[in-house]
Amino acid sequence: MSERSTAGPLSTPSGSRAERIRWVPRQYGAWAILAVPLLLGVAASRPSPWHLVLAVSAGSAYLASVAALEWARARRTAALRPAGLFGAVLAVSGAALLVVEPRLLTIAALVVAVGGVTLAMSLAGYHKSVFVSLLEIGQALALVPAAALLAGDPLGPAVADAVLAGGLYLVGSVLVVRSLIRERGNRVFAVAALAYHGAVVAVAWLLLPWPYSVLAVALLARSAALLVAQARWRAGPGGPGRLRPVHIGIIEILASLALVTLGFTVGF
Repeated sequence: MSERSTAGPLSTPSGSRAERIRWVPRQYGAWAILAVPLLLGVAASRPSPWHLVLAVSAGSAYLASVAALEWARARRTAALRPAGLFGAVLAVSGAALLVVEPRLLTIAALVVAVGGVTLAMSLAGYHKSVFVSLLEIGQALALVPAAALLAGDPLGPAVADAVLAGGLYLVGSVLVVRSLIRERGNRVFAVAALAYHGAVVAVAWLLLPWPYSVLAVALLARSAALLVAQARWRAGPGGPGRLRPVHIGIIEILASLALVTLGFTVGF
């Protein structure tokens, strides 16, 4: 899922080097892309035990898709093991959710349709493109209305605002992280990321409760500060360096927590 979630080779403790499989990819940002919409969906409705099943379903869908894509791209038969296991978990948990709330079938169909486009682009060699990242964010945002339906709440303005807030943040997060890592040194991309965050401030002020516009200003400042730090960072005496992914990741975790906290305290 996006550059934060696109998995590389997988591995297991045993087996030949060519057939090693990692059952859980080391792309930790993918979990944030799943967790933020799910939690915002809970915040926009009310907690339900079925949200735990939804979390299992979303996580297994991600893990199964990563393994399946690994098999499709490299025909590595070892990838079929995690794909099969997580696919089975998805089938069981997803079936339970559909029994409880049949309207989820429409959301699931849209997610699968978008997933088909993502798969086609990934197999064509565009798995690291910004467009694929945006498609994957769109898939994750489906967790917001899904969570509301499982709580028995209507898909009203609060859910729409939660989708908007989550989408604005996640797209901005992908842009700023990409500008610091994959597009490091690309001034045009960096300016675009800052311009996007500036637009988010205006959108949040117009369409969301005012605390979200304050957060949007903070996210704009975070983006600018990270880009400046990236330009000036020194890894060691006498040599230019860069921000490490762990530094960026910690800041993004804090930003995600700030957004989710607003969702539960301020609401939508």
